[in-house]
Amino acid sequence: MPTSYPTPSPKNSSAELVKKRIQDKSPNRPHWTQIRLSDETEALCAVLDHFNSLHFSDRDRLAKKIDPNHGRLIHQPEHKGGFDAA
Repeated sequence: MPTSYPTPSPKNSSAELVKKRIQDKSPNRPHWTQIRLSDETEALCAVLDHFNSLHFSDRDRLAKKIDPNHGRLIHQPEHKGGFDAA
């Protein structure tokens, strides 16, 4: 059983879907104009594509580590000891 699914094709990548959504929401924009996404949006789309390419068990394990209120990884220390206050 493969550990991950094939990566999405460039036409079906999250970035292309976001660009298509912008185009669909802007009917007066000529269809041949290029839509440029911000670097932050491009990075977020790359993370989303990587997450979607993971096997479902890996996705589930990673999703359990994300704080649903803040969207950040939950800090899980390596050991149960506290920090030394030296």
